[in-house]
Amino acid sequence: MERGARGEGWGGQSVAERRARQKEALGAGRAAGEPEESAAEAASRDCPHELGGEPADAAELPLKLAEVADAVLLLADGLAPIGMERVPLADAGGRVLGEALLARQPLPPFRRAAMDGYAVREADLAPLDKGDAVHLAVAGERRPGRACGQQDAPPPGSALRIFTGARVPEGYDRVVMQERTRRLPGGAVELDRPPGQPTHIAEIGEDAPAGAVLLEAGARLRARQVALLAADGRGEAQVRRRPVVAVVPVGDELRRPGQPLGSEGIYDSNSAMLAARVLELGGIPAALRPVPDDPRRLAEAIREAALSADLVVTAGGVSVGDCDYAHEAARLAGGRVRVDRMKMRPGTPTSAYRMPDGTLLAALSGNPSACFAGMELLVRPLLLRLAGRADWMPRWRTGRLAASLSKPCPYPRYIRSAVGEAEDGMALLLPLAGDRSGNVAAFARADALACVPAGGKGAAEGTLVRWLELDAD
Repeated sequence: MERGARGEGWGGQSVAERRARQKEALGAGRAAGEPEESAAEAASRDCPHELGGEPADAAELPLKLAEVADAVLLLADGLAPIGMERVPLADAGGRVLGEALLARQPLPPFRRAAMDGYAVREADLAPLDKGDAVHLAVAGERRPGRACGQQDAPPPGSALRIFTGARVPEGYDRVVMQERTRRLPGGAVELDRPPGQPTHIAEIGEDAPAGAVLLEAGARLRARQVALLAADGRGEAQVRRRPVVAVVPVGDELRRPGQPLGSEGIYDSNSAMLAARVLELGGIPAALRPVPDDPRRLAEAIREAALSADLVVTAGGVSVGDCDYAHEAARLAGGRVRVDRMKMRPGTPTSAYRMPDGTLLAALSGNPSACFAGMELLVRPLLLRLAGRADWMPRWRTGRLAASLSKPCPYPRYIRSAVGEAEDGMALLLPLAGDRSGNVAAFARADALACVPAGGKGAAEGTLVRWLELDAD
């Protein structure tokens, strides 16, 4: 993992410092002669929702069956954007600006022609108002990046041939488009009608004055923002470091794509999806090999991942089955539960822990649809918060269901949907057919998650719902 290679950890801690914090939380450094704390004791001490596990601070009580927004706000409140670095402008695309960008110079830095044509003085055009043509001597030529001919103040009755982007000398009031002129034998130019508006001159600082805020800190640098940096003469950009997200898939049945599947295995699609989404969002994925359903081995994988990642995500083992060990493993690794399940379907078991060094662990379901929902609803905003994005909160929109849903649900349901448009311009959300909880093909066709409110009657066609665009970055 990249952060491990740099020897840095969460909040600027080194890997060694983070390891020491883990050992301290797990009972290292007890008084001489005192028996070593057992894993069960550590689990009880660090898990306030277990009997005997009272937290030292009431503010550390976890949210139980939390609303999605409440869970995100609670976890994000303890996160700070990670450090910054300077990168060449060619590598700045997709990165997050680490500081406000102030214009070093006015944009444009000189009076600039906005059209091909002739620079003229307003006083020389007065005869046009009486219907008379004007003949002007061409005193020189201006092209972008170079000047030829007349350089001083324009003499009365003269014009300057000029091209788009060239500097307009002082003394000229406007550029007349060449389509409104006629070149005469001998080199003069004729104007036979008033040029009208605009002047076709971009004045100094018209786009942005010197010192103006061009971009706020936390802006994602897309192509148009990179162009702005270049226009301001910047060869580098001060950006946030890309958060490293460790992805830990859990399950005896998981096989890596490309390996023989066997009679009982399934390919690990969850970690492939999570890693790809982290990359889309500007993070650095560090996908581990699948970890068996063993609490101690999973705890060790979580500990090691937390040493060199800014965020750890497990996929699988969060339910209440006999082979679901994610919660036990998180406690064995020293994690303190912060969110104990969430009001969402699919994905109610989704939870979150804070590790001893402060790293967050998001424990997602192994069910593909629930894992997908957990990524979008919980992991995405946390990752963007770590990345320093100003727009880290999800952007919910309003639309209408294009089909009814008869199934009731005690919690809000996040339905994978295709997005269309009604005649009035409002978005139409069509729930995907065949979208069972374990299916993967259905959500590959999805454009959105539509949030259907909790209730005992489902939702009728035409019901207003909130929805979240899935390709948003």
